[in-house]
Amino acid sequence: MRKSIALFVVGLTLVFAQPEGHAASPDPLNFFKNYFLTGDYVVGGASLWRKGVNGIATGTISMSNVPTNADIVAAFLYVQTAEIAQWSGIDHATFDGNDLGPGSTSVAKALNWSSNTCPCWSVAWPPSGRRIVTYRADVLRFLPIDQNGNLVVNGPHTVQVPDSGLYYDDDDQNSTERGGWSGPRAIGASLVVVYRDSTKSFKAIVIYDGGFTKSPWASMTQTIAGFYEASTLNPDARMTHIVSDGSSFFSEKVSLDGQTIATNPFVGSSGRKWDNVTFPLNGKLAGDAASTTVRVDPYGFFPDCLSWSAIVFSTTVQDTDNDGLIDIWETAPAV
Repeated sequence: MRKSIALFVVGLTLVFAQPEGHAASPDPLNFFKNYFLTGDYVVGGASLWRKGVNGIATGTISMSNVPTNADIVAAFLYVQTAEIAQWSGIDHATFDGNDLGPGSTSVAKALNWSSNTCPCWSVAWPPSGRRIVTYRADVLRFLPIDQNGNLVVNGPHTVQVPDSGLYYDDDDQNSTERGGWSGPRAIGASLVVVYRDSTKSFKAIVIYDGGFTKSPWASMTQTIAGFYEASTLNPDARMTHIVSDGSSFFSEKVSLDGQTIATNPFVGSSGRKWDNVTFPLNGKLAGDAASTTVRVDPYGFFPDCLSWSAIVFSTTVQDTDNDGLIDIWETAPAV
């Protein structure tokens, strides 16, 4: 306990010794994919932090709200780890018992190894030598199939990821390291599913991903584009942030195009150090918008350090004649 308190005090000293907040370079995440369909997306996630047993961290992602007869268009698994050796955090990771493969030949792609993204504890403490890595795996092929031939999303999905980090004694009071200083540490995993359903509105769904750490006094600014033309009047829009290291003890403010939409939303809602928070944006996104800017700023006396893996955004789009082509595509002059 004395050691934990001492480390906490040192950490606060270092945090508050940092210079006043500034905006990070714009757009730290990269455009990945966009979809135009009558449908929507769902996201579920699970913390993997300190869940390692015999070198493996196990988490259960609970999914819901996908219509039974929906056509599943895409399913992407995001896994965030902290590692020294590349690929060590994804080596033979599994999704619903399906092996994603060994290291560099895994079906999971490392999105930000070269960027040397630091974990939050390297912002407040002396560097650990690890870097935060986001992996993305296309797991559509691994979804179960029901008796009617439909892919099944709703329900639990088990993720297992290499982990050799900090383990707790059985009484959960005194922690002991068991050779975990150099191995990977699993942080969290989220599943993003895009589906088509003819009863839904015509929408654009855009995914940005990668890896980025916002230090406590800094800001994160991300432009979201790729949806081309939001509905003219009051677009039905929302976005989900897949992010680690959020805590109820530290705060941040999220805004869209200068309008505050939430304060301190990242609190470990999917388990310790893991969030996939969805923000409703009705009344926030301008009609006919072709892009929008999300910003996360320090807030309060104890601002939060956060590490992103992805942002998923959707909005209804303008399709006057209901032909599946948004108006701007049909009215723009030929090039």
